[in-house]
Amino acid sequence: MNYRHAFAKRFFSLSMLSALCVGLTLWVTIAPLSAEDVPPAAKAAAKKGFRSLLAAIPADALSHFNFTNTDEVNEAILGKGFRVYTIPPELILNFDGRASIREMIRPTSMWFFPIFSKGRVRTLLTVDLVKDEYHAVSIGGSGLVRQWTRAHEMRPASGEYERVFVRVYQAAADYVVMSDTVETRMASLRIKDEKAPTAQGELTLRDPADIIVGLQSIVRENIDAARLMDGNR
Repeated sequence: MNYRHAFAKRFFSLSMLSALCVGLTLWVTIAPLSAEDVPPAAKAAAKKGFRSLLAAIPADALSHFNFTNTDEVNEAILGKGFRVYTIPPELILNFDGRASIREMIRPTSMWFFPIFSKGRVRTLLTVDLVKDEYHAVSIGGSGLVRQWTRAHEMRPASGEYERVFVRVYQAAADYVVMSDTVETRMASLRIKDEKAPTAQGELTLRDPADIIVGLQSIVRENIDAARLMDGNR
């Protein structure tokens, strides 16, 4: 059953990975690892689109988006948006342990907006560029937004402390990079990741270099699989 954008997934199939590898290199630009203000156009698109996407959720599917009834949906509000960053696959594959995570991360055009209701975070709204204009394109990721919220509770926020969301598309993996003036650490946000927490557990901060090295084999395997599938078409 197709529920249009309400059930849209933001993960890429293996057959798309080869094109993605090229595309990411072309359209992402180098930027410092830092918190960013949401572009006004992205914020406006979120405010304009999130009600219609929520309304598209069938009553019998509300639990998939962490709602229990339509009253909670009707009272939903947007939280503060945050940019999605990524690490180009070539930087992962060529990582030799010397580059810092701050040098490897690149911004994407995508922004996530947590959706709250009755004081609880429920799900995520995705805003992205479509033909050079920001649009609210999908809703989902209730487990992911809970993990992101947990990352914000790990340490008290300060003016010097930053949390950045990083998605490694070729590994279907999400991370939080936490940085202050002293150190930078990284934690998996994927519950299915063997290094990630359970639904009730704590995030485990690790040396980013260890995570990057661990990603090399799965990124290489998925890129090779994508090329093989494209070659068989």
